[in-house]
Amino acid sequence: MRSCHESKIYVSQLTMSDSKHILIAGCGYLGEIIARNCLESGHSVTALKRDPSTLPAGISSRLAIDMSQPFELKENYDWIIFCAAPSSHDRASYEQTYVAGLRNLITAAQDFKDKPEVLFVSSTGVYGQDKGEQIDEEANTWPHTFSGEVMLDAEGTLETFHKDAIILRLGGIYGPGRIGIVDRFKQSPRLSLANPYTNRIHSWDAARAAIHLLTTGANRIFNGVDSEPVPVNNVRKWLSKELSIPLQAGLDETPPLHGSKRVLNDKLLGSGFELLYPSFREGFQAIFKENS
Repeated sequence: MRSCHESKIYVSQLTMSDSKHILIAGCGYLGEIIARNCLESGHSVTALKRDPSTLPAGISSRLAIDMSQPFELKENYDWIIFCAAPSSHDRASYEQTYVAGLRNLITAAQDFKDKPEVLFVSSTGVYGQDKGEQIDEEANTWPHTFSGEVMLDAEGTLETFHKDAIILRLGGIYGPGRIGIVDRFKQSPRLSLANPYTNRIHSWDAARAAIHLLTTGANRIFNGVDSEPVPVNNVRKWLSKELSIPLQAGLDETPPLHGSKRVLNDKLLGSGFELLYPSFREGFQAIFKENS
């Protein structure tokens, strides 16, 4: 839950002079944060989800739609934010969610009276570099995982239908209710043998970035990460000190899931965006404080 001070900062940066009619397609963890704050800023929000009964009570406009199948939209929207998540971690589920789902969504919007602004939440997984390279938006995309391959295919699908769309490539999302790296560290407080660079972004900053880019009329591709790509052992050493959990002997030999790269956010910051949590330290400290 946000503190009053953080909520004030967060909402004030989303306030705009004109109200938008916004469709959030795939309204899960990140989508709910976007929806809540758009509503607090006076915008009209419709949440699209296979099972909208799981949405918070404050999101009253809902569509129960399976985007993997063709569907129709009966209303026009100014903005469409696609931030769906697959139901399972396999290629078929990813393709149904990101390729088929995005294609069906854009097709459903073709008959809108006015062309909507579209933002697709993609992933830094489309970058397959694994030697600690610095990665900006012009870097080659050669994903080494099926998830990265599917996300890149989805980006291509979107560009075919909507050349001016925004693609926001997010690093690992963490935030209230999503602190997997902390939970894993508590279970096995050891350093990593591979010690890859990791890239992440707080969920509130991810949501703010999406709305910022739509508000400023940006187009094309942006990396959505904080300002400190960091070796995973730096995070684990910090957690050991912060949580008073001694590091265990021996090394964690689990191979890196997402390579080892340093994703840069210069383009996002250059657009005028300011991070609430410029590194993992500020982000996790805020979460620990709220949970204390």
